[in-house]
Amino acid sequence: MLHKHHFTYRRDGGSDERTNLRLVHSECHRQHHAGDGKRTPKSAILRSPPGLA
Repeated sequence: MLHKHHFTYRRDGGSDERTNLRLVHSECHRQHHAGDGKRTPKSAILRSPPGLA
């Protein structure tokens, strides 16, 4: 299953525009957000593996 991930979180002023969204595997997304309280918005960006950008 895929989830949509916001590059800039909506709580930080990010939009639902396509340019601010990336599809990610649901478990990867869950793990990514499990540490949200410890992250800053700029360090919370999921990056594409090389060759998949």
